[in-house]
Amino acid sequence: MRAGRPTPHVDSRVTRRELLKLSPVLLLGGFAIPTVRDRWLAAGVAWSDRVSGLGYRTAHLASTFPDDDAVPFDRFPYNGYDVLEPAIDFDRWSLQVGGAVQRAGRYTLDRLRALPKVRPLHRCEAERLS
Repeated sequence: MRAGRPTPHVDSRVTRRELLKLSPVLLLGGFAIPTVRDRWLAAGVAWSDRVSGLGYRTAHLASTFPDDDAVPFDRFPYNGYDVLEPAIDFDRWSLQVGGAVQRAGRYTLDRLRALPKVRPLHRCEAERLS
């Protein structure tokens, strides 16, 4: 070093910026320990409940209405397709199978019930990207 120049001072303490860089790692590490994780989750839920409770008026009850104010069910508009199913004679019912199939034909309900029960197993596989 040249004469007359001060030597640079190196602070051995950890700076706030370095601590902030480590905070995600420390936080995730804390969740890996079951006892710490359970305490943190319980504290987080309790805090969330307290904050949510600030937005509600506990003395203010929900409004109630007499039954006469409600729309009768037969006049109640709802989205849907509701049709009464016709009576089905299951003794005469059959399913016609045709087209590009191995066993075309007419199948009665008893014949369908007699078919072997198969529990399908679906397996999804993905190739590893390199």
